Amino acid sequence: MPRPGGGPARRPWRPTGTALITGGSGALAAHTARWLAGLGAPRIVLLSRRGADAPDAEGLRAELEKLGAQVEFVACDIADRAALAGVLDAMPEDQPLTTVVHTAGVLDEGKFVAESANPLSRLSRVMAAKAGGAAHLHELLQGHPVETFLLFSSAAGVWGTLGQAGYAAANAYLDGLAQHRRAAGLPATSIAWGAWAGGGGMLSDRDAIAWLGGSGMRLMDPAAAVAAMQRMVEGDEPVAVVADVDWPRFSEVYNAARPRPLISGLTAAEAPGEDGTGAPDGADPGTAQGPTEAARRLAGLPPARREAAVLDVVREAVAGVLGHGTVEEIDPERSFRELGLESVAGLELRNRLGSATGLRLTTTMIFDHPSPLALARHLVERLAEETGAVSVTSPLDALERLAHALASAPPEARAGEEITRRLRQLAEQYGGGSPLPAPEPEADAASSRIESASDDEIFAIIDSH
Repeated sequence: MPRPGGGPARRPWRPTGTALITGGSGALAAHTARWLAGLGAPRIVLLSRRGADAPDAEGLRAELEKLGAQVEFVACDIADRAALAGVLDAMPEDQPLTTVVHTAGVLDEGKFVAESANPLSRLSRVMAAKAGGAAHLHELLQGHPVETFLLFSSAAGVWGTLGQAGYAAANAYLDGLAQHRRAAGLPATSIAWGAWAGGGGMLSDRDAIAWLGGSGMRLMDPAAAVAAMQRMVEGDEPVAVVADVDWPRFSEVYNAARPRPLISGLTAAEAPGEDGTGAPDGADPGTAQGPTEAARRLAGLPPARREAAVLDVVREAVAGVLGHGTVEEIDPERSFRELGLESVAGLELRNRLGSATGLRLTTTMIFDHPSPLALARHLVERLAEETGAVSVTSPLDALERLAHALASAPPEARAGEEITRRLRQLAEQYGGGSPLPAPEPEADAASSRIESASDDEIFAIIDSH
């Protein structure tokens, strides 16, 4: 993330003694180890649950030794405080631990932790490696001459990420820990990383990487990321975001549900236009200008068929965005969230429907009209406005909506005399028959007495007849 006006003065830094890297079997740890060895680190300890049995461990060892470093792989679960204490206590006196880089972490793959069978166990697993490991290091390193304490955080802890609340919280803890250590006069730097290219970081799934790209988060070249890491260690900032961001795209996605002030001050970011389309005034938001010919044909359909035809268009677009071969899986009344559409996919849906209809649609479209049916009805109204088409529904459709409204209303609201009188007037006006007989006052009075009578009074009425 660019810093306006440059940054503070840098102090040249070279590692001495022993450098400890947690998450030692991961790609980020490998990049970090090469960086440290290239800077002349005498001894590098890579700590992971599998230690020397991790894939490619021997290849990495040979690579680092060629750069002049002494290398040791240690099997240890960073969440196990006692085991970690044993590793730290075993550091040699002639090569004391001076550099710590905490890259360990677990990314929960589920979209909605709260909806899983055991959400607390999943949350605990995510927190233990990232936040728990960092806390253990902070507590156990009090007697070591640590000069560099580098935490690998994530941008997810700064602005969040879909379905990864636990992971975001764990990384936010790392940022807070860095601030806490600095306040206590201890070394600490936390880098909230974006996504690394080449299999680095927590992401390896193609769908997740594609989702990031669609949200405006580009993959960083590892060499550029390592250079940024060097600048951070030599600088004086305790916390910073390092990411390659397409700000106009990211701003559009980030502000899709509602305006958010977090990135509004960045000079490179462009906030959504005042009309809510997500594009600056005069820019193309991915939609055509004015109704398309197809949209005019839809608007020209009889009102009774128009909604169904527009709903077909919406369902086909949703199926296309979600990668379904047919529309059969797209239930018109299910919410977009239940169907699997979130903000990034919502923008793609907006663009598809915008191209199909020529309407300028908002970035909040799937939140304002949260199901295919609700969105189709909104589009019918918009098309009617744009083309001048008659937007009224058939009388039977109108009666069905009236019946639904009455059924949904509380009893006291639908039992009023005014509603009954108006319904009788409509029935007499359009019923095509004789006027409906008015209710007999005596019958109404008797009904009223029965409704309010006690049990003894009911029996008395029966006996009198």
